[in-house]
Amino acid sequence: MDAEAFSSFFRSEYPRLVVHLIARGYADFAEDAAEEAMREAYQNWATISSPAAWVRTVAVRVAGRLAARERRRIQAEGAYGHQTSRREVLSPELAAALSEEQRDVVERLAGMPEVRRQVLALAFDGYKVKEIASELSMLEATVRSHLRHIRKALGPNDGGTGGAV
Repeated sequence: MDAEAFSSFFRSEYPRLVVHLIARGYADFAEDAAEEAMREAYQNWATISSPAAWVRTVAVRVAGRLAARERRRIQAEGAYGHQTSRREVLSPELAAALSEEQRDVVERLAGMPEVRRQVLALAFDGYKVKEIASELSMLEATVRSHLRHIRKALGPNDGGTGGAV
């Protein structure tokens, strides 16, 4: 195990992974899922050939499980008339790790439909239109349409995606 390589990977990829999960619609679970994925990556570091893709896959699965658990909890609470509260989109620690532009994009993403957040997250990570369409089981034309709407919603700049959108 190359602890230094993993440490460097963690420092560079953890904030991006959290933003990816937020963009995919898992804001409430992003940090927990990212931490779990990174923990699993550390345990399997010697066998992982593409760490960034690997942790994204694991984190999305973990976030999905957490979201499903939360939905079941809310349904159960609803039966008893309890109120639930939503936490902030960004924790203070994560907000400090992001640039002002990145924080602005995350806040704007909160108002987008889930499918557009998913398209943007994949585009931000360098996926091509064809790959996004395959990943999300949609037509390439639909992906392009979502990207047009995302560009319009994010304004004249590229929203910090480095032109990936």
